[in-house]
Parts: sequence; C-alpha cells; structure tokens
Amino acid sequence: MPRIARAHHFIPQFMLANFTSVGTREDLLWVSDLKSNKQWKSSPANTGHRRDFYRVEGDIAPADTVESMLGSVEYKVAPVVQRVIESRATPEDKDDFQTLLYFVALLTTRIPAVREGIDDFFDRIGQHILELSVTTAERWDSLQRQMREQGVKGEDLAYEDAKQIMEDRSVRFSVNRNWQLGMMFKGAQVVFPTLLKRTWCVLVSPSGNLICSDHPVTIVFTRRTPPFFSPGFGLPDTEVSVPLSRHIMLRGIWEKQPEHAVSMNRTFVGHYNTLRMIQADRFIFSTVADFPWNDDEGRTHDGMNGLQDFIRSQTHPSDTAL
Repeated sequence: MPRIARAHHFIPQFMLANFTSVGTREDLLWVSDLKSNKQWKSSPANTGHRRDFYRVEGDIAPADTVESMLGSVEYKVAPVVQRVIESRATPEDKDDFQTLLYFVALLTTRIPAVREGIDDFFDRIGQHILELSVTTAERWDSLQRQMREQGVKGEDLAYEDAKQIMEDRSVRFSVNRNWQLGMMFKGAQVVFPTLLKRTWCVLVSPSGNLICSDHPVTIVFTRRTPPFFSPGFGLPDTEVSVPLSRHIMLRGIWEKQPEHAVSMNRTFVGHYNTLRMIQADRFIFSTVADFPWNDDEGRTHDGMNGLQDFIRSQTHPSDTAL
C-alpha cells in the first residue's frame, strides 16, 4: 500500500528551493519567525508545511486527493517558473502564461492565513448566535425544544451551563475541513481571471536578496486610500507581486508596463521585502539572514534587528477580498 504524505507544503518545495543559495532542494534557506524573533536554517522539505493540512476527511475521496491535485499543478508549473527565472521574461506561450497565473491564484488561497481567517469569521458568527440564544432562560429552553422536534439527538444543556460557555468562549465554531478545501479551489477560480486582466512585468534583484513568506502573494493599493479600505484582486489602483526566486519577482498592475525585465536597486528590493513581511502570517523565507527591508522613513535595514518592533507598528492589511 503506497505511503501517504503527511507533511503538506502550503509553499511548494520547488519554490522554496529557489530561495536557497544554489537553487536546489538539497540546499538550505533561512527561516525567520516574526513571532519569536528567531532565525534558523532549514531545507525546503522541512519548511513551509503543516501536518495533514490538505487531508480530505471522511470516505468521500482518498485522504490525499487534494495534496495530489496540488502536486499535479506544481509539476506542471515548475518548469514554467524555471523558464521565467532563466529568461527573465513572462511566458510567451499562452498555456504557460495561464498555468503560471493559476498557480499564483492558488498561492493566494492555499495558505494557512486564509483558512484561519475563514474560521475566525464563522466563529464570530457562531459566538454571536450563541449569545443571542442565551439572552433568557426561556429562549434557550425554546431553542432546545425546537432542536428535539427536528430530530437533533443529545442531552439538554442547562441554561446556566450554556451561558457560562458563552461567557468563557470555551467553544469555538469552525467549518468543515472538506468545505474549506473546496473553497480553496473556488477562491482561486475567482482570483485567476483578475490576474489574467492585469499587465505583468518581471522585476530583477541582481543581489538575490528577495524574500518569500507564508503569505507570498501581496496586494496593495498604488495610491493613498482610507485606512478601512482593503485591496482586492479586481480593484483598480492595486498592485500584485509574488517572488519566484531570490532574483526574480512578478509584478501585476492594470496599467501598461515595460516588456523587458526591470532591475531593482537595494531600496526597491527592501520595499518589496517590506510588503511581504507586513502581510506575512508568521514566517519569512530567505537566502540570507540579513535580508534588506525599509522602515517608514525609507531607510534600509538588514535582517531581524528592529524588525519585530517595526512589524508591530504597522497596520496589518485585512485579508484580501476574493
């Protein structure tokens, strides 16, 4: 019986390998933890994964169905990404171009931050419903009576106990894993057409100091907007960027862009690294420990020195609207 993989990479290994010094899966890269403020070296195989993250629950399909589907996408896109890195140009072939952008779309939905954001949303709704349900003892008793009439089995829960659960928030509401997995693909299908409508340019870091993160695709407004506005993939005046390697990054906007690759100096590399860090969930992946980033004054810094305080001072962008 074939062995089922349990370490599911939300950042593909072939992509992480592009942030090692020699660009192979056998080499090491730096992992920076924005929460603990620690750094260590790791291999692509041991980085950017969670146990059973894409595992299908129940017997509706083999447990590794989604992991296999993602593997098929990665197998197809890996050589396309490699050609972009080597040629420093977006694919001329239409199928290759669409394969690349669908991969980018999946990178926006397959990460832990998106799943946790959905769970948090449903938890807030569930907590609010629970709060309304225990407003009075009569309402709680009426709700339990309706549940029994509808065939819901189980012992009744005393009003005082239900109210204590609500006040302690000892129950957390979440959605079914399989539903989450389905939404991952549906979300990518929503993002994908908006990416196709953008113009794309290859940006180059000659120093090879671009970073990746556990939230690799960033989207920001290109003009000043009210703080409560959130950038969405279909909105105008927005920029999407994703690093493909320590040297190469894709930039997608709505306006016309140069057809040739554009070289970035240290300040611009620091700018895009900063966007990646601000929108990261927790982890940064890089070739070197002292990667460049820019503060609010535009000064370029290196590595983790002062980074944690800077991240805390920023307004973390809302989850991008799909």
